[in-house]
Amino acid sequence: MSTPAWISLGSNLGDRREILDHAIKALSQTSGVFIHSVSSYHETQPVGGPPGQGPFLNAAAHLETILRPHQLLETLQGIENEAGRVRTVRWGERTLDLDILFFGTEFLDLRRLKVPHPRLALRRFVLEPLAEIAPTLAHPQTRRTIAELLADLDRKPRLVAIEGLEGSRKSAVFERLVAELPGFGIAEADLGLPEIGEGETPHQIITEGLERKAEALNARRWAIETLRVPWLVADYFLDFDILHATGRSLWRNLPETEDEVKTRILEHREWKGRLNGLLEVAMSPTFAVILPGDREVPRRSALTRTPRLWPESDDPDAIVAEILATCRGIDGL
Repeated sequence: MSTPAWISLGSNLGDRREILDHAIKALSQTSGVFIHSVSSYHETQPVGGPPGQGPFLNAAAHLETILRPHQLLETLQGIENEAGRVRTVRWGERTLDLDILFFGTEFLDLRRLKVPHPRLALRRFVLEPLAEIAPTLAHPQTRRTIAELLADLDRKPRLVAIEGLEGSRKSAVFERLVAELPGFGIAEADLGLPEIGEGETPHQIITEGLERKAEALNARRWAIETLRVPWLVADYFLDFDILHATGRSLWRNLPETEDEVKTRILEHREWKGRLNGLLEVAMSPTFAVILPGDREVPRRSALTRTPRLWPESDDPDAIVAEILATCRGIDGL
């Protein structure tokens, strides 16, 4: 039984066009692989890695294959090796780079292979070619189509939300990002979030806190649009999937008496009304950064419309460098 798969292709060394042409020909001649379509070639600037690299040619291809994911990975790496690919520097220059973006509906989070590709939703050089051949293909975690993900990178102003453990590392990352993007920062500690008072329920306090966070984002959005600052940085993640889940939690432990049920129904209607108001005014993140310390949360469980970046290092300097490279790639710099 065959499985649809989508891959990305890139080259920034040698005769880039000839190298990509040869890679596509090699794939077409591979037993068990059929190529449905290939995008046009896009010239892009390198994202991350050492400075001084030349521009890439990037493309995307739609395959049908009877190979398993690891077999397809080995096939792609074999074609890379034939093209003279040398793996010495992370995100460095390369004659050929072939990555599996999607493999049917499978989800893999292994050391050698992660599918869907964990960074594709934040890479313009991947989304633009892929949108040519698969604009309606849905990302299984964000539940957005490729065309929607690409359009989201063009949405302004842009917002980075930092999610993770409190402490000096989070503060250091937040402060560096505000200074180096450049951007406006919103710190949760400065919002004066309410505490539970007499006669108030936890749900009321949660709602008031969320509204204050949303209002802070909205206020900064207009300032950014007026001053043309490209980025907003928040040290909290206003996740609307979590908001909906909080609303649903009002129905847990449903009381038994009729009057209590009626009260709970009214509470739920009030919550939905306030939530709809939040959705209208709050600014959703371009992406959320999951700081180290939250790695025990499996990537599979991160079902949210907001794309997430999982830094590869625990070092704050390396984390900031990766976030900055991601932002500059989104900006097309």
